[in-house]
Amino acid sequence: SPFTDPERRVFESVSTGILPLDALTGGLPRGAITEIFGAPSSGRTSTMVSILVEATANGEVCALVDGNDAFDPKSAAAGGLALKRLLWVRCHKLDQILKSTDLLLQGGGFGRVVMNL
Repeated sequence: SPFTDPERRVFESVSTGILPLDALTGGLPRGAITEIFGAPSSGRTSTMVSILVEATANGEVCALVDGNDAFDPKSAAAGGLALKRLLWVRCHKLDQILKSTDLLLQGGGFGRVVMNL
């Protein structure tokens, strides 16, 4: 087929920490960009925290670029997030958010890099 990419990359799947979501999607592709969006109060931040909890529980070091101050470290820690394995970057301008995320991805060493807009 002309639309088939013969060199399409296959990504390893990692758990979101939310079993029903993993059952539906097979988890998140490691090394790829995944966008989670929804209306206010739809669970976007809770989903983000669950993903970070799962990753840090498995020993991964993660980075969170927080563009809207929605992250509450006390609540996240109470939910099981290992804060010692999280780099929390707070930005308020889109160009800072994108540049910070780009630098983290280029630098490597993070199991997951999450950008919260």
